[in-house]
Amino acid sequence: MGSSREQLPDLPTPPQPAVDSVRREAPASGQARVDQDLRYWDGAGAASGYDAFISYSHALDGALAPALQTGLERFAKPWYRSRVLRVFRDTTNLAANPGLWTSIEEALAASAWLVLMASPTAAQSKWVNREIAWWLANKSPQRLLVVLTKGEFAWADDAGGDGRASAALPPALRGAFREEPHWVDLRWLHDVDQVDQSNPRLRDCVADIAAAVREVPKDELIGEHIRQRRHTRQLVCGAITALAVLLIAALVAAVIAFQQRATAQRERDTAIFNRITAEADRMRNTDMSLAAQLDLTAYRMQPTPDLYTTLVTDSNAALSTLLTGHTDSVRGVAFSPDGHTLATTSADRTVRLWNITDPGHPTALSPPLTGHTRTVGTVAFSPDGHTLATTSDDQTVRLWNVTDPAHPTALGPPLSGHTNTVGTVAFSPDGHTLATGSADQTVRLWNVADPAHPTPLDSPLTGHTNYVTAVAFSPDGHTLASASNDRTVRLWDIPPTLRTGHTSTVNAVAFSPDGHILTTSGGDRTVRLWNVTDPAHPTALGSPLSGHTNAVFSVAFSPDGHTLATGSADQTVRLWNVTDPAHPTALSSPLTGHTSAVSAVAFSPDRRTLATGSRDQTVRLWNVADPAHPTPLGPPLTGHTNTVRSVVFSPDGHTLATGSADQTIRLWNITDPTHPTPVGQPLTGHTNWVNAVVFSPDGHTLATGSDDQTVRLWEMNVDQAIQRICATTANTLTPAKWAQYVSPDLPYHPPCP
Repeated sequence: MGSSREQLPDLPTPPQPAVDSVRREAPASGQARVDQDLRYWDGAGAASGYDAFISYSHALDGALAPALQTGLERFAKPWYRSRVLRVFRDTTNLAANPGLWTSIEEALAASAWLVLMASPTAAQSKWVNREIAWWLANKSPQRLLVVLTKGEFAWADDAGGDGRASAALPPALRGAFREEPHWVDLRWLHDVDQVDQSNPRLRDCVADIAAAVREVPKDELIGEHIRQRRHTRQLVCGAITALAVLLIAALVAAVIAFQQRATAQRERDTAIFNRITAEADRMRNTDMSLAAQLDLTAYRMQPTPDLYTTLVTDSNAALSTLLTGHTDSVRGVAFSPDGHTLATTSADRTVRLWNITDPGHPTALSPPLTGHTRTVGTVAFSPDGHTLATTSDDQTVRLWNVTDPAHPTALGPPLSGHTNTVGTVAFSPDGHTLATGSADQTVRLWNVADPAHPTPLDSPLTGHTNYVTAVAFSPDGHTLASASNDRTVRLWDIPPTLRTGHTSTVNAVAFSPDGHILTTSGGDRTVRLWNVTDPAHPTALGSPLSGHTNAVFSVAFSPDGHTLATGSADQTVRLWNVTDPAHPTALSSPLTGHTSAVSAVAFSPDRRTLATGSRDQTVRLWNVADPAHPTPLGPPLTGHTNTVRSVVFSPDGHTLATGSADQTIRLWNITDPTHPTPVGQPLTGHTNWVNAVVFSPDGHTLATGSDDQTVRLWEMNVDQAIQRICATTANTLTPAKWAQYVSPDLPYHPPCP
């Protein structure tokens, strides 16, 4: 095993041009490394020869031989080479050949070393013995290495040193060695479940064999193996690190590119959004339909609160036409019980009927109803919606059959009897009785059970000493209340019963939710409660509620009827406990904060919040969950620029609507009443004071009345508003206008499908 390299015949080495090329291209600092690597290449066989030939028993060492071959070929291998030794093993190196022994013989001739995997089984193999015999006949036994894989290796010098004492040595090998050869013990590998090249014990055995084949000291070869593995690991780690850095850089670049693209897209969308809203504002006075479509396009992009209220305004302005047709002031309006018909009266002496089944598209149902000879004042539908009553300055009342509102007809001659303007009218809940009030200071009752043949009921109800301004039936129809400029409210039954009390103008009246209590307020600074449970014997309940120091303009019962709120010109709001209406008591000190007259009060549906409006142009919210200890909720709601004349909560209590003398309606989100916020921009359209606001029971529609002689209906459900915009303006935003007003860079996608 220790013979010199020069003794080896035809030992293959790397081609010299390749060696020179590597040396030439290596930097000076790496020359020693290249020379060292080349030293270990020198044992590698060329394509025409092998560094070693493995002779083994397939039956026993079929699994170990491949592991040994791999270990020898790769031990101390630089990372850039596939192997450092070329090792012959019959199953991997023999091509299909009918002359098997000839092929083996050629491989033996081309091999520098013979590695015998010795075992009793191999000793009995004719192929192993034949391979050894050829080797000993043609090459030096000093180039034969023994690897023991099974059995015992016993060398008996007294037997002539021929290995007879060892059953693991083939007979062909007997007498080949003059002394006991160095051998490598791999018997332990048969006890290992899986051959692992990283096993230190296997690596040491492979190093023992490789050192002999490559003719370098074993410790130096092991050091080189460790150095190459370390270098390979460094290269792998470096490659992984480089790939990781590249991956991170790619990811960062991708994220930055995505963010830049997103930023650019946001900036583009913002610019387009601003352009659309600006174009909508510009077009609003010239092409409202196009403005509405642009508003809707912008809303699809960014559903902001401002655009919400703009769409609400658009849905009214774009989809509904002002109810025009009267040629003088509109004096009265009334809805039919089913909500499908609206009646309006005017100083032009006519009555008009409108189909408002779709409030966004009201249409005239018929030609104006004529017959009155002077201003037509108030109007009322019968509870069944079949009869309409109108009053006039011509001192008459007329009845109209509106069963088919498209073809209304007059019912008989006018009801006459009053001697001055008839200013108010009301049907009883059962529709059988009609009450009328007049400037002649009387109230008249009419039997209209057969509206085609109405008849007066008894004599006029007298007692008022001035213009009768309002009449109203109680919910059970048994009591009639009349209000007058004589500063009184009267409750009537048959016979009529007189109730006096106020010493100045009566400003407001309200029934409790159960209809048993009537409250009145007046310019005499008092509030009065009346028991009307038995309308035949109404009685004053307790003393007048005093405490206000100026006229009381507004009154409201809480939904449970236990609390009464009053607003006054003295700039305060007072709360009263009317659970026992015979003994009402003030619940707390006056609610202060307004700096001018309190003109409107309203309770939320859950009775926990009170809203008050004032001539100081503000709305205030109060926590009245415990009405004995009310507290203000946040700062006043500001925005109106004139008196707040009316306030109303939506049925769900989440929205507050306020109407003002500044000609606008404002919406407020009071889902959290401690932090109310305005909802978009004011609703505009009225051209004079907004006196009244009211939500429909389902909360979807807001009705507003104004001194501009109009009533406006506002669709609160933005989806419905959008639907109505689309129903009438769907074809407005053409592709050409899209490119002009939206953006030529965005695909044509009109907001209405």
